[in-house]
Amino acid sequence: MSDLETTDSAQSRSRAAWIRTTQLLQQGRWEEAQVWIQRILSEHPDDPAHLRALAICQLGTDQYPQARATLSRLFAQEGPEPDLFRLQSRIDLAQGRNRDALRSAMTAIQMDPSDEENHVALARCACVSQDWEQMESSLRQALALDANHAEALHLLSVVRSVKGDHEESRGAASQLLSIDPESATGHSALGWTLLRQGDHRAAQEQFRESLRIDPTHPGARAGLLESLRARNLPYRAYLAWTRLLAGLSRGRQTMVVIGLLVAMQLLSRVQGGWMGALATAAVFLYFVFVMWTWVAPGFGNFLLWTDSQTRRLLHRDDKLSAFFVGGVFALGVLSCLSIFATGSILSILVGGTLLASSIASSLWIENEHPVGKWIYVAASAAFPLVGIGAVFGFTEPLRHLPLAFLLLTLAGSFRFLRR
Repeated sequence: MSDLETTDSAQSRSRAAWIRTTQLLQQGRWEEAQVWIQRILSEHPDDPAHLRALAICQLGTDQYPQARATLSRLFAQEGPEPDLFRLQSRIDLAQGRNRDALRSAMTAIQMDPSDEENHVALARCACVSQDWEQMESSLRQALALDANHAEALHLLSVVRSVKGDHEESRGAASQLLSIDPESATGHSALGWTLLRQGDHRAAQEQFRESLRIDPTHPGARAGLLESLRARNLPYRAYLAWTRLLAGLSRGRQTMVVIGLLVAMQLLSRVQGGWMGALATAAVFLYFVFVMWTWVAPGFGNFLLWTDSQTRRLLHRDDKLSAFFVGGVFALGVLSCLSIFATGSILSILVGGTLLASSIASSLWIENEHPVGKWIYVAASAAFPLVGIGAVFGFTEPLRHLPLAFLLLTLAGSFRFLRR
């Protein structure tokens, strides 16, 4: 075979491999796509397009250090390019470096404000930080450049629903489906809008349709679980509360939690008269609006786990929360109620420690912070030990239980321990 024929054959293999890689990238099959890209790069190690695809695959498979290394190679080859800063923003977001992600997205926009993808990158950052105004502004700029941009329509549906404009949210999701009726993301977006409107049955249909198209779609799976949990009245109350909080920034959410905590601590010391009634109301509001916010998802998973038809939808973390949050919470409530049968104050004490443990457990499951996770693991184990000690007469730790619970609540209110 001549050198020319050998070269043509190698080029044909590279083109075929790149076509296959593109198909896999479009389907989100990152691991398979990466295998093909590595084959291409073995012959063309410095090709920018293939290096970009490699970085995207590494990001999709949570290989963040490798993705950064590939991105560094691209910066060294091409210098500061807008799409490289946009990719850097995505890697920063995946690693929880939200401020760095924001700076990268802003740099991309400054370099090329006419590229709608740069505005969508900024909208992603604003979504993570719950800066709804910035998110909506960025999305409208992106849609002004491309009225049919799929991700921008999806995110606009999200932000309008969060802000309570369900009609525009449905309109954005419907437009996405009119562009592509087989869009799993479009059906998922419409399902979330219906769920926030309180129509959990119609939402289930949309989530199931999304999963029919893409059985691995994370938003549709999470939405289907939410819609199934919403069959229960207590969980619907939780959803109504979270919808109210969703319209607030994270800073304001933290202030609401701490404000209720301070009011409960101050007023719980008051007894008698209208101030006593106010104190009781403050304690009730605190436990309903703060404690239930942390416990409700796990309790919802517990209810799903008891149903053989929905149990299979739960993944590992869902099952952990079902047992350590929902199950322990249910035991705590039963223990507290058993005082009517036993007449023993120990029922309340043991039940209280179990309730506290369920709250601590809700803070370590799916917690990625290396310090926060183990703080809450230790707390979730310590509270039941105090209750067991009380049963056997070791009541001294009970004196410090209110302080421990206060510190746990304050810690749970700060997101630096809940990343």
